[in-house]
Amino acid sequence: MKWIYYIAPEASGEVNYIATVIPPPTHACWGDCKDVLGIYVRVLGLVRLPDNSNYYVVVRGGTDTHPEGTYGTPETFNTLKNIAQKYFKRTDGRKLSINDLSLPMGGLFDIYNDWVAPHKTHRTGTDADINSEDGGGVSTNCNDDQHLHKAVKEVAKGQPRPLFDCREGALKHIDFD
Repeated sequence: MKWIYYIAPEASGEVNYIATVIPPPTHACWGDCKDVLGIYVRVLGLVRLPDNSNYYVVVRGGTDTHPEGTYGTPETFNTLKNIAQKYFKRTDGRKLSINDLSLPMGGLFDIYNDWVAPHKTHRTGTDADINSEDGGGVSTNCNDDQHLHKAVKEVAKGQPRPLFDCREGALKHIDFD
């Protein structure tokens, strides 16, 4: 038996392929020697982020397309909770407001139902978006959110990750991998 390896940068779920079997010269193939193979594709180890804690809340707008967009790796969650705890302390009790992470099986995060990849880094459970308005109702522009910048930097301890990033001028994004 030979194994077929498939690298799936975009999809998760069941992916079907038509496979053609070429038998060795001494064997015969009955029919057309083709079959449909179903491959189950997913990022292993993703778990759902609990909706809230003492230090963060999950607030996701526009979840009609993917209501289950808060899955990530355990390492991402531990680091994210640590950032949220430091943010909570720096802001005198305001909770970090978390938005998109990844889908339950990973893969392309199709937030606009058009299969264009605006969330191309949200495929493996190692990225999170943070809402402009925190859990205390205070809205802060990404570039001006010094409390979050400092919390991420403190958790990073001089390492390149986690990395706080202002996308499209406003979106608050943390890359954990």
